[in-house]
Amino acid sequence: MKRGVWIGIGAVVVVAVVSLAWTLLRPRPVKWSEYTVEKGNFRVTFNSMGTITPKNKIVVSSPLGGRVDRVLREEGDVVKKGDVLAWVSSADRVALMDAIQSGDADASWTEMYKPAPVRSPVDGRIIAKTVVQGQTVAPETALYELSDVLIVVSKVDETDIGKVRLDQVVDVRVDAFPDNPVKARVTRVGEKSTVLNNVTAYEVFLEPEQPFATTYRAGMNVSVDYIVREVDDAVVLPTWITEGRQRTEFQLKVRDENGDAEDRAITLGPSNGQLVEVTQGLRAGDRVLYQPMEYKQKDNSGSPFGLGGGGGRRR
Repeated sequence: MKRGVWIGIGAVVVVAVVSLAWTLLRPRPVKWSEYTVEKGNFRVTFNSMGTITPKNKIVVSSPLGGRVDRVLREEGDVVKKGDVLAWVSSADRVALMDAIQSGDADASWTEMYKPAPVRSPVDGRIIAKTVVQGQTVAPETALYELSDVLIVVSKVDETDIGKVRLDQVVDVRVDAFPDNPVKARVTRVGEKSTVLNNVTAYEVFLEPEQPFATTYRAGMNVSVDYIVREVDDAVVLPTWITEGRQRTEFQLKVRDENGDAEDRAITLGPSNGQLVEVTQGLRAGDRVLYQPMEYKQKDNSGSPFGLGGGGGRRR
């Protein structure tokens, strides 16, 4: 082949290589998408577990030694202060009643020896009954346990205890009734920590805004959402636009009134994992520009199974 032909072929190859390199390496135009800023309810919470427990547990004991004549109230009953829970006969009356039954005493003596009432000292609910009719008791033998009101005691991790304050509103969900959340407030924060499974936690006491339903029981497990921040009309952005940033300044491209893109500094507040609050720099209706993620299918042609995979990059 003549030298001129080779030169021509070489020139064609060089032009093709240069053209391909230019196609591959030349700057690609940036593609932008728009997101319209909105206002909405914004809430930041953290979660802990807890247990329903009596605020005050009162033990009702026998006023004297003797025998239980009658048991009037059962576990779960709601009682008022002064209600009679049971009747107890003294040891002397027990002996007299036994003598009357055997015919060794006059029944008129029963008017002189009356049984003693066991009365409820408070309004509340009976959460335990440890007595049966005919039982022999000594003075101060525990007969009943009463709860005045039910509250929640939650265990808050030491990393979150700084977010808890008195009178803070929380949402309580009882595991047995998950569809019926209850509003409660923080009434006390424990001073002494407990350690369980190498986790340090503090007890936080919560009182419901309305008394728990009678179907709720002491000892039931609950989930508690502590409301750290709640704003009804907050300017918010999805966290993927701000790349997960919060409580800092951030640069965004925003369309101005003429539709042109401008760089704008905004101030970010807290995030709840899905949304981040914008405290300065944006308002509802602003159009934020962002570069969408581009997903490219990996070439798995060499795989004997021909299975594809995915990878992503932001344009």
